[in-house]
Amino acid sequence: MNALDTKAFALFSASAVVVGLAGLGIWGRQDVPPGAGILLVAAVVAFVVGAFAMLDCVRLRRHRSSDHADVLWQDYWDLEVADIKHALVEDIAESSEHNERVIRAKTRSLGWALVAAIAETSLVGTSLAWSSLA
Repeated sequence: MNALDTKAFALFSASAVVVGLAGLGIWGRQDVPPGAGILLVAAVVAFVVGAFAMLDCVRLRRHRSSDHADVLWQDYWDLEVADIKHALVEDIAESSEHNERVIRAKTRSLGWALVAAIAETSLVGTSLAWSSLA
């Protein structure tokens, strides 16, 4: 989960640099073609979409760990050994299933952030090329 958060922050940082450099490239220019300006606005929209996707990816989600020695006595002191084994296996399986759902949700959000970053970069590149050719 931490690796997904790190990737989301790196992707957001790169997107911010791209949109920032695009803004610097046209700042104060009076001769920006209207089509290039529209593409830059679309790039900013893609940046905002990517930012929201990144925030969804890194928002705090609780992961679940299985029972360990510190809670065994509290939770299972009155059970037979076979029942303790069954309870532990069930707890481990539930923890794993919960954590898989969290990782899938974070991965989905990171995927949307990546799509938005690709769209943003493409729009900025096209806009700057259009401005240069005009």
